[in-house]
Amino acid sequence: MQARKANFTVSYNGKNITEDISQFCETVTYTDKLEAQSDEIDITLENKDGRWFNEWYPEKGATLQVRLYDDALQLNCGVFTLDEIEFTDGVGGSRVSIRGLAANYSKAIRSSTSIAHENKSLQQIINQVAAKHGFTVVGTVAPIHFNRITQHQQTDLDFLQCLAKQYGYVMNVRNNDLIFTDLFTLEDAPHILTLNRNQIGSFRVTDKLSQTFKSSKVVHYYTRDKKRVEYTTREGKQQTAPDDLNTVERAENETQANRKSKVNLHRANSKIVTGRVDVEGNLLLVAGVNLHINAMGKLAGIYQAISSVHTVDSSGGYSTNLDVKRLRNV
Repeated sequence: MQARKANFTVSYNGKNITEDISQFCETVTYTDKLEAQSDEIDITLENKDGRWFNEWYPEKGATLQVRLYDDALQLNCGVFTLDEIEFTDGVGGSRVSIRGLAANYSKAIRSSTSIAHENKSLQQIINQVAAKHGFTVVGTVAPIHFNRITQHQQTDLDFLQCLAKQYGYVMNVRNNDLIFTDLFTLEDAPHILTLNRNQIGSFRVTDKLSQTFKSSKVVHYYTRDKKRVEYTTREGKQQTAPDDLNTVERAENETQANRKSKVNLHRANSKIVTGRVDVEGNLLLVAGVNLHINAMGKLAGIYQAISSVHTVDSSGGYSTNLDVKRLRNV
């Protein structure tokens, strides 16, 4: 369903090329992801006269800056590095697709390295990595201390992403900001809008019992102090779940074990009701926002967008597709 209209602007290596490409542009698609993956841009253009084979052939590594807007709002999609060019030709015509990944994923930050962090807090590790790559840290984290933790042949972003996931944070890199948001704070935020059934074009929702748990236990035998570290979290909402989630993983102290146990259980049980909904284009529906899906019986509730795909076509038609998970009933 594409009743809503939107427009776009595109800059290539800092130059606005919107007017140049508009007559060839078929779709502009922006994919926004909550965590663990790079945002993406995909621009599909008509190539009937073959100009994209020759003088207009895009340069891999070039920067693309894209903005979507309608009469009331605008969405700055960010800066992307041109990563892939795909040409197709057939019954549907000749076209080229230009795909970019978020530009903050530079060569340096994608290079694997090994380093041992000793006697540091999680915040200090984050600050050290941010300073190395010229990022500004946005957000604070809990006072979690490490006697020693090793980054072994990982990229700096993968290492931080792993720590964020283990200790209950959503990590994003937006332009030059390295952003850490508490998972529980994000999910407790109020919903930004309500969608009734007649506002949803199509949907697919799955409600499951398997891989849900009534409790979580983290166990680690910490050899330095010759003691066993253990912490159990119980989930009041899922007492009907048949299983316990027991993990043996590194935890130097009870603070680490407590946080890991709580996060492990929450992340597992947050996947009980998941799905995909397709709606009219809406620039407010970015990854991480909460929305109320109403008038769907037992499936109704507060959902979170874990990814959003915004597509604008050549006529200005605009649609948004969301991958969602249910946070709570209403």
